[in-house]
Amino acid sequence: MRNIRAKLIAACAIVLFHAMSVSGQTVRKHIVDRGETLASIASRYGVTQEEIIQLNPDAAQFVYVGMELSIPEKEFNDTKVVTQTNITLNHTGQNHSVAKYQQNDFEEERKVVVGEIGYAASTFEDVKLSGSYGMSMLALPWKVYTNTYVGMNISPFNINCGLVDSDYVSDVIKFGPAIGYYFTPKIFIAMSLNAVCNVYFEGSDTKSQWGMSLEPTFYAGRKRGVFIGPQFTIGFQENSELSCGFRAGVYF
Repeated sequence: MRNIRAKLIAACAIVLFHAMSVSGQTVRKHIVDRGETLASIASRYGVTQEEIIQLNPDAAQFVYVGMELSIPEKEFNDTKVVTQTNITLNHTGQNHSVAKYQQNDFEEERKVVVGEIGYAASTFEDVKLSGSYGMSMLALPWKVYTNTYVGMNISPFNINCGLVDSDYVSDVIKFGPAIGYYFTPKIFIAMSLNAVCNVYFEGSDTKSQWGMSLEPTFYAGRKRGVFIGPQFTIGFQENSELSCGFRAGVYF
């Protein structure tokens, strides 16, 4: 009889302790949305499925759209949980400050307009003859997706002067749309598809040739840095062949 009484007291103590721990725990409410599972909800809030089931016994069988769940809140959450909580609060209209701060911080660090000084050659076969040095500008002001921006590239002054004989002096003018992806505000890639006008100066005569170029470029640096990438060029003249060159320099 004594053993039975002792076991009953111990069982009651365990149940009471569990009830006190659950009742003293801070919880939040979550309404199950379409496509959510118990596993995805647990991952979202940084808790285990068992912890959710402890507060919601019915969830052990299944969860359904519109079901209200009590989710335990932990005193110490990792960075992932804190970020997800901020996003949840932002969606419910309770707190916009964190998400807005993170986005503004990225936008302030990102270089919307990039000025370039560099050297480009349309072919590796004759870097000097096909090369030019000058200035260009890359503008990526419009966001189309996460860290992805579009804009345009313009490069009106790319002079081949002093590198070759005066009979080959020319100015390459390039302009066209561009798209860029920022891995961080300091490291990004951009690709522009340019119309190319190559203007030759032969004495008093001026001749021009038209074509197009594709220029995927890698950029690295804070407010200023370096860039490098290949350059694929083809002329609009009959029998023109695609050539591969490069471009490199500094940006600011």
